[in-house]
Amino acid sequence: MVKKGIHWIFCVLIFFWSIEPGQTQHIEQNILNINHWPAVGLMTAGLAVSGTTLKQNLQSDLQDFFGKTTSKIDDYLAMVPSAQVLIYGIIPKHEDRLYHLENYAYSTVINLGLTYGMKAIFNVKRPNGGEFSFPSGHTSFAFSTATVSYMAFKDKKPLLAWTSYLPATITGIMRIQKNKHWSPDVLFGAGLGIISTQLTYRMLRPHRHNDESKFLSNLHFDIGPGQIGLVYKL
Repeated sequence: MVKKGIHWIFCVLIFFWSIEPGQTQHIEQNILNINHWPAVGLMTAGLAVSGTTLKQNLQSDLQDFFGKTTSKIDDYLAMVPSAQVLIYGIIPKHEDRLYHLENYAYSTVINLGLTYGMKAIFNVKRPNGGEFSFPSGHTSFAFSTATVSYMAFKDKKPLLAWTSYLPATITGIMRIQKNKHWSPDVLFGAGLGIISTQLTYRMLRPHRHNDESKFLSNLHFDIGPGQIGLVYKL
């Protein structure tokens, strides 16, 4: 388990650093200063605890501290950072909105691919007896989109940028409260979510402003029970 996880982290980091960064100095500095090491720390902590007796002890201690719940609020909280990104994307005065919307789309695909690929490979039993516990999909997605929101708002509204991580954090805690996930699932999922978005910001370059109207004209919202997203019409 731990050995497989280390291999995954190594592969992701090698891919991350092999990609050519964005063209402008401003964007490149933002990426290189984004402090990706906390994400690696979260993933490493998740691996270190997983497969040990500490995992069960932490589960009991965290549930005693936060309490248990059967609430479904976490299903909606995981979508809050996405809503923040989409709101940013529809405000015309944000000239970089196309850039952040594209990062949102690509990071979501990368994040879901990595998360569910690992679920299938590890196939860890959930604390409630279910399958595919590691890593937490809710937490991974929430932190991935929270990082997009952070990147979009950090220069304009720093407080809003940092608070993007609040619903993501609560989502992770609630997954433990509901006995849906172990704490290592949540820790690793949070780190994976952050680093998958950092990966897309390293891949994608800012677009010219005159490309924006064509791209945005093909976008529309798709809102349903417990979900919110963008659909691109080809």
